[in-house]
Amino acid sequence: MNRQKIDKAIFQRAADGDHYAFKHIYDAYRDHVYNLTYYMLGNENDAYDVSQEIFLKLFTSIDQFKHESEFSTWFYRVSINACLDHMRKANRLKTRYVNHTETDSFADTSTEPVDSLVLRNQINTDIEKAIQTLSPKLRSVMVLRYIDGLSYEDISKILNCSLGTVSSRLNRGYKSLGKALIHLKDEI
Repeated sequence: MNRQKIDKAIFQRAADGDHYAFKHIYDAYRDHVYNLTYYMLGNENDAYDVSQEIFLKLFTSIDQFKHESEFSTWFYRVSINACLDHMRKANRLKTRYVNHTETDSFADTSTEPVDSLVLRNQINTDIEKAIQTLSPKLRSVMVLRYIDGLSYEDISKILNCSLGTVSSRLNRGYKSLGKALIHLKDEI
């Protein structure tokens, strides 16, 4: 199911304990949350675990939403904070490992030559590894902008920072990724 804008009635029913309304929210956001956590954490298992934690946190604290912002803004903030908490805990415990697995290409490659498919997969792998080298602050802005397609304004609300900070972090993220991916210049 594509992510849908959750209207106030569905949100309120979920906050009142309606499990069907919560399932509607879950169905609307589960793929989106998984993608966000995967690109933030770089590991399928961690992404799955943190995604589940996010929905558990949502289920147990949905009544804390104060309607001062859009539900999606609040939910993004909860999701990003869960990823950052996981990364801090993993770094503290020194048990974080990178378990990279191939992801599907965004393009239909069913008729693509094998050499081209292998190259595309290698490029995707290199890009994902480069994203993981970014600091959490830069990574979160880059993921929200380029994976989730959010506007600068939405990102500033989610991360509770100024538009200038969003712009600056995106610029630093571009430069870091550019340096990390310079070897792809001739292959793309």
